[in-house]
Amino acid sequence: MRRGQAHMLFLGLLLASLGILLLLHTHGRLHLGRLLADYWPVLVICAGVYVLLRALVPAKAEPCDEEGPLPAAGDTMVHQGVWGDIRLSSESDAFRGGSVRTVFGDISIDLTRATVAQGEHKLEVACTFGEVEIHTRIGMPVAVRVSTVLGDVKVFGEKRSGLGAGITYQSPEYGQAEGRLSISVSQVVGEVTVR
Repeated sequence: MRRGQAHMLFLGLLLASLGILLLLHTHGRLHLGRLLADYWPVLVICAGVYVLLRALVPAKAEPCDEEGPLPAAGDTMVHQGVWGDIRLSSESDAFRGGSVRTVFGDISIDLTRATVAQGEHKLEVACTFGEVEIHTRIGMPVAVRVSTVLGDVKVFGEKRSGLGAGITYQSPEYGQAEGRLSISVSQVVGEVTVR
């Protein structure tokens, strides 16, 4: 089973279960408030199962899908989703950052062929449950701030794991560069890699 299939299977089971609970509550067969008060740890268990599924299903080595290269994003990346993987790339010679967000799914951003426009630009990435991978061009002037509630964080070789893991990094040439990119990644559960 591929990682995307495992992710969609988990999400489908979660949504179906939630729908059944809401239906029973609507028809008076179940008191949802009492159920949540008694069984809220099940939410923690579900998050744990999700993390285990992600760990057991290997990720793809390349930041692209089976249909071909990542879609080009141009000078600015703006994408929001609730579930499903987001895969973006930019070959812009005047990249200006953007905002990429999802609740359930992986985010893969390829900036290996992009050049940052003059000035300081921000790329904000937010993911609730999933993996975030950002590939930058070698020598790109970047400042990176990553925070996660529970998971692994890897930024240019530095690694932190566990509860409240986070890393702040700034490339040596960042302060003097004409074009700079500030990357901010926030996540609840999963893995973040910036290289």
